[in-house]
Amino acid sequence: MGERSSEFLFNSIAPIYGLFYERQKKRFFEVIEGVNKELDLKEFKTILDVGCGTGALCSVLNEKGLKVTGIDPAEKMIGGVVYYEVNIIFEEEIEGIKPGMTADIEIEVELKENVIAIPKEALKRRSGNRVVMVRNGKKIEERVVEIGIEGDDYVEILSGLAEGEEIIIREKIE
Repeated sequence: MGERSSEFLFNSIAPIYGLFYERQKKRFFEVIEGVNKELDLKEFKTILDVGCGTGALCSVLNEKGLKVTGIDPAEKMIGGVVYYEVNIIFEEEIEGIKPGMTADIEIEVELKENVIAIPKEALKRRSGNRVVMVRNGKKIEERVVEIGIEGDDYVEILSGLAEGEEIIIREKIE
């Protein structure tokens, strides 16, 4: 689908989606008001909405003073990458952000600073061990290393390599 076709499709669907979203929001608000006697939302601080749909429920609960995150447990594969749909409510209004917008978010699971990290492609497996090729003067030696956390491109080295040592990332093929 070309850029023009995509823009046309988006501009055609957006008003309908907006009406659907507002109608859902109104209905959720009515339902929550109706069950308010049996379920006091003030007892809760946060809500996790699994199977979040349009985000209308998240929005209504947020208006009721709750911090809400909506997560759709169904994964989507796009280009070999797994995506999960998540609805979030911002604590402050952000100019340009509208209900139903999408974004690609990367979540930093763990961060370590001041560690030795090498490109993953420099790491090899030999006899069940992780090894790297290290330049020692004019010679190249294989060194067993212990690894820590792994990222997309780099891996932490816990032992077997000292700061400043020169490693071979890939061997030159002649």
